[in-house]
Amino acid sequence: MQYKKRGNLLIIRLFKGEDVIAEIKKALKKANFDNGVILSGIGMLKDVELRVFKGKGKYSIRSFKGDWELISFSGNIVKTENDYILHIHSAISDHYYKCFGGHFGGAIVAVTLELFIMRVPVKLLRKVESDTGLFGLYLQ
Repeated sequence: MQYKKRGNLLIIRLFKGEDVIAEIKKALKKANFDNGVILSGIGMLKDVELRVFKGKGKYSIRSFKGDWELISFSGNIVKTENDYILHIHSAISDHYYKCFGGHFGGAIVAVTLELFIMRVPVKLLRKVESDTGLFGLYLQ
C-alpha cells in the first residue's frame, strides 16, 4: 500500500493481494485522517462481497469469486473512538460487461485499487437507529 496526504486529500494505492478494508483503515490511521468522503475508487478486485439491505439491520449477502472490474466505489468514512466505519457502495463488472452492485462488504485487490478520499471538516457520528437497525449518520 502507498498513500499520500496533502491538505484535505488522501490518495491511496493498493496492490495485488491486499485486503481492501484492512488496508484502507491502515492508511486512514497512518495519515491521522478522520471523517471523509470517498470521491473515487477504480481498479480490479477479486472475491468481492456485496450486500443489499433487506430491513431491520439485515442484509442479503452475495460473494463474487474471481476477478471483477471495479466500476464504482464511493461512500463515507466516520472515525470512531478506536476504529473507522466505512459505508461504501460499489459496482463491479465481469468480463462480459455484466454489472452487480450494493454495499461493499470486502474484497482482495486482484491488480490495483486507486482511491481518492477527501476529508470532511464536520464532526460526524454514527448511532444505531431502532427502526432500521442501521448505524445512522448524525452531524455534530
